[in-house]
Amino acid sequence: MRLSLGIEVGAGPIERARADIVVVTFFEDERPLSGAAGRVDWRLCGKLSELIVSGKLTGAAGDAVLVTPRGAIRAPILVALGLGLRRDFGADALEAIACDAASRSLALRSGNVALPLPSSESTGIPLRKRVDAVVRGVMAAVSERGEDLHLQLVAQEREVVRVTEALRANQQSRAESGVVLRVFDSAKRETLGPARHPGRAGTRGEPPLSSSESAQVIK
Repeated sequence: MRLSLGIEVGAGPIERARADIVVVTFFEDERPLSGAAGRVDWRLCGKLSELIVSGKLTGAAGDAVLVTPRGAIRAPILVALGLGLRRDFGADALEAIACDAASRSLALRSGNVALPLPSSESTGIPLRKRVDAVVRGVMAAVSERGEDLHLQLVAQEREVVRVTEALRANQQSRAESGVVLRVFDSAKRETLGPARHPGRAGTRGEPPLSSSESAQVIK
């Protein structure tokens, strides 16, 4: 039986993604946190910023922390990953971080993960190359671990259509690979390929993170 990677494209705040795990990324030289990491940090009452100030989280490549938000965001688990220095970041680094995000999610026994697609403004990488890098990285993780995965790829609203088109092109080019790529468009609620939607929804409430909640630095 062939492995399956389902990718659902959508826009909207990352903290409301119905996923088992939300992964956010940030650069080592990005202060204060912005984008999805900044939004999640605000929901967590500055928990990620506290970890950065304490030196437990730096944003260096390979740096990672797991937080149990308990309702501060919809997903029950948050993983923050470092991207390294912005000047050193390219398509290969994006592929590696996508593979890392998927591998960590599968290691946590989650088949449903939400990941923001980094913007062209923050990375300098054209849209098609960004999408290709994410697909390559996530497919590599699925293949290595031998487990199916459903990825919610959260893009800027103005890019959703183009991201979906790029994914459909990937779907055709990878038809003979060992992993079946299935593409969804969550905005239209229309299946763009033979699709399956594994995983469970996260919690609905959104209270702030209490001071008793914990964060675990992971390697």
